[in-house]
Amino acid sequence: MFCSETILVFLLGCSVKLGGPNTTVDIDESKLGRRKCHRGQPVKVQWVFGGVERVSCKTFLFSVPDRTGDTLMTLRRDWIEPGTTVINDSWATYRDLGDQGYTQRTVNHSIQFVNPETRAHTNTIESTWLSVKVFLGQYNREEDYSFHLAHYMLAARCRAK
Repeated sequence: MFCSETILVFLLGCSVKLGGPNTTVDIDESKLGRRKCHRGQPVKVQWVFGGVERVSCKTFLFSVPDRTGDTLMTLRRDWIEPGTTVINDSWATYRDLGDQGYTQRTVNHSIQFVNPETRAHTNTIESTWLSVKVFLGQYNREEDYSFHLAHYMLAARCRAK
């Protein structure tokens, strides 16, 4: 427990906001913890919100209690610099990004995966979700993923250097 708390404190202490002018950040939310084919013990679902800076691959990932606009707006404000180009899916919670000082590009995943007009896509954050889920493993069914997300971000930071 001491090691996990130390990693969390270290990451929060040395983390900086992502983005800025002429920088693109993908944001999205994902659900962790599900049963495969509805077999086995019931699993509590944990929502995770994250962002990835395209060029540097800097990442932030946080467990969130819900996906409401207030919850996600606080994290966006805390972890993404104003003036950043933010790419996201066209979910209703993200509609107000342009009013908060961000340049917003959206992709409607029910129609296409790449916006034909702006060439915007969310492949960077989607591939990060795949990496996180592989990193966690199929048998990791904890209710709080904070340590595992911090461990993933630390490993990703070490790989990037």
